[in-house]
Amino acid sequence: MTTPTPVVRAVTYERDDHRCVSCGTLATITYQHRAAEGMGGRKARPRLAEGLTACALCNAAYEGALQVRALAYGWKVRRFVVEQGLAAQVPVRYALAGWHQLTTDGMRIPISQKAAVELMRAVYGPVWDEWRALA
Repeated sequence: MTTPTPVVRAVTYERDDHRCVSCGTLATITYQHRAAEGMGGRKARPRLAEGLTACALCNAAYEGALQVRALAYGWKVRRFVVEQGLAAQVPVRYALAGWHQLTTDGMRIPISQKAAVELMRAVYGPVWDEWRALA
């Protein structure tokens, strides 16, 4: 797994208020790769829209018990999304702040649920509605 640069990690934590995006805790925060890195991962370091702040418990559950919810809420993205440079187009639902669009310069912009739904459907198509129903 390719680690983020210290600057990307710091900007990510700052953007996310040093809180887990899933549960809102300040405890045991970690850097979360939105795309699964497995089997050695990618060679390129993650960009700002490709990572989030997650607590150790939630981060560990994103590939297990929370996987569908993580995909439905943008905490995780499919690898093709990153490979096609679309990570910034997948919005993120923050536990304490609602839906946001991540920017490539490390900011987040609040968006409506309607806008989030449109963006998710544009990237994933009808499979996103299936994830949402199960989340």
